[in-house]
Amino acid sequence: MSNTKTGREMATIMLVENYGKNYLNGDILHVGCGRKPLKRLYPQYNWVGLDIRPVGDIVGDAHAMPIEDAAYDTVVCLNVLQKCASPVMVVRECARVLKPGGHLLLSAPNTFMDDHKSLWNIKLAGMDYLISQAGLKGVDEGIRGEGRLFSVEFNAFKRYYKFAFNTNDEFQGWLDEMDLRYPVVSLAIAVKEG
Repeated sequence: MSNTKTGREMATIMLVENYGKNYLNGDILHVGCGRKPLKRLYPQYNWVGLDIRPVGDIVGDAHAMPIEDAAYDTVVCLNVLQKCASPVMVVRECARVLKPGGHLLLSAPNTFMDDHKSLWNIKLAGMDYLISQAGLKGVDEGIRGEGRLFSVEFNAFKRYYKFAFNTNDEFQGWLDEMDLRYPVVSLAIAVKEG
């Protein structure tokens, strides 16, 4: 399980690096901050972490954040929504604490693991719906995916069998196509107009 989580975390960081870093700005609220990997990668910003566990700067529930309206230039909520009782409420709270003109970076895993913690399996259309329900507008880059789910799983499967699998170019092409269709993580970037 930890390898999958590490893969998901790495895919999320790659998405932020490739598509989201230009939207990080000023005072940033990291909802569900955990170990604060982005704060270490981008120390030039003023990061404030909110987590339900006592690991962040603010201990609080993402459904009802103890934060005033329009307090942050950027809000980051990565791989949290699948564990929340109401993802719509969480995204609306993210929008509430976001300043007009500010950006929300929102991610969710595209795969549903029975990890005994996840409640929802939020796909690309679900990310778009959550953004619209919060009154936000998706930016031009839209929703992006990252991570090679099928290739990673197939290679892990091969390691545990005595006999080697011989794969041809056609099979590898199928794996590549499936990796594109079903990325490990999706990232949505939205703006609060106003």
